[in-house]
Amino acid sequence: IKTLVDGELKEHQKIKNVTLGVWGFFMMFPATLTREGLPHALRAIGMIPPVILFAGIGVTHAMRITRAWVQRMQNRFPQYAGQLWRIGKEAYLLYGALFLLIGVMTYQQYFIRIDQRTVTISAQPLLFLTDTFVQEQRTQKHYTFLQPDGVARHLAAGSPKDTVITFLDSQNTTLMKKIHAQLPDFQPYAPGPFVILTNTRF
Repeated sequence: IKTLVDGELKEHQKIKNVTLGVWGFFMMFPATLTREGLPHALRAIGMIPPVILFAGIGVTHAMRITRAWVQRMQNRFPQYAGQLWRIGKEAYLLYGALFLLIGVMTYQQYFIRIDQRTVTISAQPLLFLTDTFVQEQRTQKHYTFLQPDGVARHLAAGSPKDTVITFLDSQNTTLMKKIHAQLPDFQPYAPGPFVILTNTRF
């Protein structure tokens, strides 16, 4: 009976491992098969559960290895059982400290240093927020989306009054200076935590 139970458990574990591997493998495709907004967090959301499970499996396996090693050493050196038990506990504390460190570093990265990071926005959310998916909508709202190399060429024949140039990458000062050098009539202006170029006098 024990052999049958062990065999069923191993088969069940094998099925779970294969399922988890296939899940993680195929959930990479939505994010990797797009050229828009890489890395695309929304398209990669399906990877969250398998990644967490992979991490949990790794930690569980490490703790099992540690416990098995401590037990094996205690059987081999019973006179040092107390010291080995303490080593095992210290190893568990080390695992806990690593998890705590990861949490602290993540909190610092995403909640404390976020203002120092480069803020970018991809084209698709911008089209959604401005409701300018089709050319007719862009014409009605006077929106024009251009690649950096096409800005000066587009405005070479003259720009209408109250033209505003905004940048998807709000911290790319190199590009801003380049566009400003090509369009000296446009002056930088900071209406908020970002910079625009405009020919409007404020």
